[in-house]
Amino acid sequence: MNWVIFTTECSGKTTFAKNNKFNLNEYQIVDWDVIKTVPDIRYENELMFIDLIVELQKSDNKIYLTNIVPPDFIFGCKDYFKNINFAIILIKEEQLIKNIKNRHHPQYNSQYIIDKYNSFRVKIGMKNEKIKVFNNFEEFKNYLYPPASKLEIKQRIIRL
Repeated sequence: MNWVIFTTECSGKTTFAKNNKFNLNEYQIVDWDVIKTVPDIRYENELMFIDLIVELQKSDNKIYLTNIVPPDFIFGCKDYFKNINFAIILIKEEQLIKNIKNRHHPQYNSQYIIDKYNSFRVKIGMKNEKIKVFNNFEEFKNYLYPPASKLEIKQRIIRL
């Protein structure tokens, strides 16, 4: 099983991958940050997504972290990708703005990141059981591998 995680730039995907040494148990984490020249910017996400799907055909147990905005057509493709789960990680807008300020020079125009973030919010409104939505990477990690519950164990002294 593979995962494609859609998120925005400055969401913390590279940090998450590095902190987990690019592995999450049996999964290999791939920071898929591909830049591609496309003939028509209107179809950029669709073309990038198709490239990603082609790459995933020959792999298993991978988590691809990508800045692609999920194309609309996958919201209707419930059963077409049997070996791929999809998720969106949409951090809080305040955290995103903080991350942008920490990463980019103040004079760098980062508005495109906020615009993309708003596109993700619109996509989340198109609810679909095939695409899970998480508020951060730790929430996704806990979804895959829930933390062991802490059982309270009472100690008894047995005298012989």
